[in-house]
Amino acid sequence: MDNRENLLGIVETFFRWKKPILTLCALAAIGTVIISLLLPNYYKSYTTYYVASPDQAMPEPVGNRLKEKLLYGQDADTDRNLSIAQSSELIDFMVDSFNLFEHYEINPDNEKAASKVRKRFLKLYNVERTKFDAVEISIEDTDKEKAAAMVIAARNKIETISKNIIKQSLDKNARSSTANIKAKERELQILGDSLRILRDKYGIYNTESQTEFLSAQLSSAESQLARNRAKLASLKSMSNVSRDTISFIVANVAGLEKEVEQHQQNMQKLSEGLPKVIALSRAYDQGVKQLSLDSERLKQTQSALEADPPILFLVEEASVPLEKSRPKRSIICIAAVMIAFLLGLLAAILLDMYKDIDWKKVVNAS
Repeated sequence: MDNRENLLGIVETFFRWKKPILTLCALAAIGTVIISLLLPNYYKSYTTYYVASPDQAMPEPVGNRLKEKLLYGQDADTDRNLSIAQSSELIDFMVDSFNLFEHYEINPDNEKAASKVRKRFLKLYNVERTKFDAVEISIEDTDKEKAAAMVIAARNKIETISKNIIKQSLDKNARSSTANIKAKERELQILGDSLRILRDKYGIYNTESQTEFLSAQLSSAESQLARNRAKLASLKSMSNVSRDTISFIVANVAGLEKEVEQHQQNMQKLSEGLPKVIALSRAYDQGVKQLSLDSERLKQTQSALEADPPILFLVEEASVPLEKSRPKRSIICIAAVMIAFLLGLLAAILLDMYKDIDWKKVVNAS
C-alpha cells in the first residue's frame, strides 16, 4: 500500500509540475538537436586478416630435422602482431604519412603537440583480436575516403614491420653462418695440412690398401726367408754341393733378412702413424660434411632473405564506409530528454517535500 501511495505521489507531483518538467525536456531536446547537428560525422573503416606463421618465412630445414611448416600463426604470433600494430613506429608513420597535425588541427610547434596528435590518433584508431582469432584494424575519421586509406596504410605498414623483423633475424643468422663457415674452413685447412704432414711422415696415403699390401709383402718375404734358410741348411749338410751355390743361397738369405727387416720397419711405422692418420682423417671428413651442411643452410637462409613470404592472410579489405559511425543523434537526443525528465521530476519531488520549511529561519539558526 505504501509503495502504491509513493507511486501515486510521484504521479501527482509530475502532473502538478508537468509544465516546467515538459518545458525542461523540450529545451533539452532542442538544445541537444542543435548541438548534435554541430557535431561532425565520423566514418569508420576496418580491415580483417589472419597472421601467417613465421615458418613460412624460414628456410627449408637441412638434414634430418624435417618438420611440417605451419600455415597460420599461433597465439604468440598474433600477440606479436598486435604489439606491432600499437607500436610507436606505426603511430609515427601514420602521423607523418597523413600529416595528422594539420588534419587534426594541432599546432606542431606546440610543446605537447606530439603527445596530443598521438592521443587523438589512438582515440580514433583501434586494433583487436576477434573472437575467431583474426586481427581487426579500424580507424574513424571525418573524411570517409581518408579513413579507408589510413586503414590500408596501417595494415601495409604492420606487414612491412613484421617482414623487417623476420628479415633482420634471417640476416643475423646468415652473417653468423658466414662467420661460422669461414672459421670451419680455416679449421679444415689446418686439419688438411696436419693430415698431409702425417701422411708424408709415415708414408700413409690409403690406410686400408696399404695395411693389406704391407702385410702381404711381409708375409711373402718371411715365407721366402724361411724357405731359403731351410734350403741353405739342407745344402750345407750335403758334401757334393759347390761352394758357389751355398754362397748364392747365403746371399739370398741375407737379402731376404734385410727385406723382412725393412718390411717390419714399414709395418711398425704404419702401426705408429695409423691411429693418428685415421683420427685426423675422420675429423677432416666430419668437418667437410658439417661444412657442406652449413653451406647448404646458408644458401637456404639467403634464399629466404630474397623471398617474399606471406605475412598476413587478408580476410576483408578496407573499403570506403557508406554510413557514418557516429554521432548517433537520435540516441543522444532521446538520452538527453530522458535525463532532463528524470532531473526535472527529481527537482519537483524535492521541492514538494521541503516546501513547508522556512529556509530563512534555518539559515538564521545556523
